[in-house]
Amino acid sequence: MYNKYIYQVLTGIKFKKMFPNFIPVKIIGNNYNNFNYKIGNNYDNHKFNPNGNNLKGGLYFCDLKNLYYFLNGNYGDNIAFLKIHDDSQIYIENGKCKTDILSITNIISMEKYFSSLSINEQIKIIEINCNLIQYIKNSDKIIQLLAIKQNIYSIKYINNIHEEIQFYVVKINGMLIKYIQYPKKYIQFEAVRNNGLSIQYIFNPDKDIQFEAVHNNGLSIQYILNPDKDIQFEAVRNNGLSIQYIFNPDKDIQYEAIKNEPLSINYISNPNKDVQKYYIKK
Repeated sequence: MYNKYIYQVLTGIKFKKMFPNFIPVKIIGNNYNNFNYKIGNNYDNHKFNPNGNNLKGGLYFCDLKNLYYFLNGNYGDNIAFLKIHDDSQIYIENGKCKTDILSITNIISMEKYFSSLSINEQIKIIEINCNLIQYIKNSDKIIQLLAIKQNIYSIKYINNIHEEIQFYVVKINGMLIKYIQYPKKYIQFEAVRNNGLSIQYIFNPDKDIQFEAVHNNGLSIQYILNPDKDIQFEAVRNNGLSIQYIFNPDKDIQYEAIKNEPLSINYISNPNKDVQKYYIKK
């Protein structure tokens, strides 16, 4: 029935009669097109133009059930609920309308609105744009999983990440542990097992985490404060060039580094004489 009136103008009273279940809303907040919306009546700076599609001359709005289709735009972080005046002019376009007078009755934040929705409604918006999870406070595990399966980097928009989701994410990309607050040890371990360099985002990692990190990538030792000899040895065993990040390595560490990568001698100041002999033979 709605499509029957596309590119036609209806009065407000007729529009409400034809579409009694239409809930008019608009996303606002970023002063889109340099227009600042307020509670009460709002008028466009341009003369009302009931022609074409996406043209100046009128203030746009849509039905609440179609709001999700406009969430990808940079319109703002608030939802305005509207009142349609009987004597207003409504020009109908595909999936949206515009009017000569837009009356705002209430403005609520997207976070408040989306957090109040049912899980099924939240699923609908995440399927449209996974990054919108940033507006869902304390989102359900199902919602979080749906978001990161669409784009794993959407984890940075999730607050209170479920533990199972944390593990799922770092198992795929250990570096994303930087978006997880206070990860448990097994989460840390999985992150460095995936990518040793992720240890740079772990506060005060214990020796087990340090060892697994350098076992995965010797160069990750650069992010470890005062690594002991076991950690140093494992780092150069993995990558001899990691000795460049070890202060005053002893003979055993120097030897293992050159054994792994002869060029690592370039990063050793005052190499041990026996190590030098080994390098020459190498």
